[in-house]
Amino acid sequence: MALIALLPMAALIFGLSLIFSLLLFPLFRLLFHRLFVENHELEIIEIFPDKDEKAVAKIIDKVDFKSAIEISVRHLGKDTEYYMIVPKAFLERAKKFIKEVLPNTRFKKTEDYPLFNYSGVTLAKAVVAESEAQVRDIDFGKIDFSKVNEVGEGAVVQIVHTPRVPGVNFEIRILSSAPSEYQAREIMDTIADSGFKGIKVREPKDKVKFIHTINFREHSFGL
Repeated sequence: MALIALLPMAALIFGLSLIFSLLLFPLFRLLFHRLFVENHELEIIEIFPDKDEKAVAKIIDKVDFKSAIEISVRHLGKDTEYYMIVPKAFLERAKKFIKEVLPNTRFKKTEDYPLFNYSGVTLAKAVVAESEAQVRDIDFGKIDFSKVNEVGEGAVVQIVHTPRVPGVNFEIRILSSAPSEYQAREIMDTIADSGFKGIKVREPKDKVKFIHTINFREHSFGL
């Protein structure tokens, strides 16, 4: 009898949990990407290279501090955008660096941008460069983001530079997010084929941890 009396309370708890899952949790996940950055004390600089297709290559060729360079199409929109993300302590150094490397390029400090479709599918892969020279030889201007639809899909090519790590100090990752796995994979394959032909692109060993490092703009160290 005692168990029967507890059934209404159990049903109420279950109902409240379901409401949270359907209404509040998706909202929390929508903010997740931004919360990662704010809690990790990272600063984001948006760069406007105009028609300079070598802008990313120029940054990669000269950068000597911890940073991440991102070429992306956000969750809403079709434009390709460029960012440099650095620890808060390196913000002024990064601004000076951009002025020196890209003297005719506008840039501004900004907030993080929405990338994920949280009700859909997110894929991530690692571009396995064998040397820093190979990274510097990549023509990032050829990357094709045309498969990213204006609403509900996003993608990013992220180049993380971590000085003094064993081997290659650059790590390149591709992330695509879309309503379905087919759409996310089409975006992923198009980016990989257009930008990294001849370079191995592999699945991460632990997808969840790998995406975590992408959010934090950290080296994955072989995940």
